[in-house]
Amino acid sequence: VDTVIVDGALSRLSVGSPIITEGIVLSTGAAVSLSLAEVVKKTRHVVNLLKLDSLDEIKKDKLLELEDGIYKIIWEKNIINKLPIKSILNFSQLEENIFKEKCSLYITGVLTERFVDNLSKQSFLKNIEIIVKDFTKIFVSPEILNRFFRSGGILKVLLNTKLIAITINPLAPSGHILDSKELIKAIEEFADVPVVNLREEIDV
Repeated sequence: VDTVIVDGALSRLSVGSPIITEGIVLSTGAAVSLSLAEVVKKTRHVVNLLKLDSLDEIKKDKLLELEDGIYKIIWEKNIINKLPIKSILNFSQLEENIFKEKCSLYITGVLTERFVDNLSKQSFLKNIEIIVKDFTKIFVSPEILNRFFRSGGILKVLLNTKLIAITINPLAPSGHILDSKELIKAIEEFADVPVVNLREEIDV
């Protein structure tokens, strides 16, 4: 088999992980929201996650060898220490401030909104770099993530996912219809891949 197509229905992005698939076609439209502006905002958020910088090959290979957990990394000293907590939900249980010096924090599980929001308020934010496996591990709203970046936060992925195209469906399950051309034009302003309404493209 040369090509396998995976249907990532029900708004699930997990099958878009580069561990599973080589690339994704992102579907968006009126099922996301009846507001065109809201559809554009949420679509832009996912596209921005797909554009996050990844690590270089040497660093990537080192982290791919690690088992699940949370790791503090000081690249300059070649130090990688696994933290004694199971997830970032237990981060407050750490007895010391691990961000006294510049470091990276590699999280193999999910990155939560509460954790990112809390980090955005810390004076040591510019000393750290957050690394997750891929964009499907990031469960943070556009507002909180933008605040994190504005505060100087750095977020990278271990593995990139290739965005192949974006399809739009202007028809909502309720029957409400968005302006297809307006939606496509708005998304094309920030997406560097084809954006199409498949029904319009294939109707003959």
